Amino acid sequence: MLQAARRAPAKADKTGGDDDAGYAVKKGQPHYGYKAHVAVDETHTLIRQVTLTAANVHDSQEFENVVRGDEAMVMADKANWSKAQSEWCGVHGVVNGIFRKPSRGQKLAQRPHAATIAVHTHHQPDSVGSQCVACHMTIIAKTRGDVNVRRHTFRFVSPALGESSQIPNACHVCHADKTTAWATDALKTWQDRSPWRVAK
Repeated sequence: MLQAARRAPAKADKTGGDDDAGYAVKKGQPHYGYKAHVAVDETHTLIRQVTLTAANVHDSQEFENVVRGDEAMVMADKANWSKAQSEWCGVHGVVNGIFRKPSRGQKLAQRPHAATIAVHTHHQPDSVGSQCVACHMTIIAKTRGDVNVRRHTFRFVSPALGESSQIPNACHVCHADKTTAWATDALKTWQDRSPWRVAK
């Protein structure tokens, strides 16, 4: 969200404000201004496309303006889910990683399609390695009994970073019998990840 430079128009005077700005509510707070819709390349952390709209424009309305159709996979939050977006991904041959909105009778934390999980995690869909928390919230300690304490930074800790920082990394929580070199070499074979990112 970007705040408009001009003050929002008063109810009694509709001539003020900015014609390109709009109203939205974020975290319970009113906002008058604009919204940036951004597409980022996960591998290289580069911004691929940006559009700027009034704050009241829903993210899903800009989906086809920021997603080009040449991506291997698209990941987005539930706000972008719709049957139309899913069909668009299919037509363009893009793996659909958009999190689905729950339907009546479904659990709120609905997981993405199994094929999407396999592409992203390089693990079988029903395995421990395919769970989001396995890589992004790794176990760092155990409390009383079998209660696990997990990291909450959501950052992927590579084997090399884990070794240099003396913290648990995503690979060795499961592959405890393997070396850092083994894990790093395995990650380098993942063509959808930048080699320099997984090696540092």
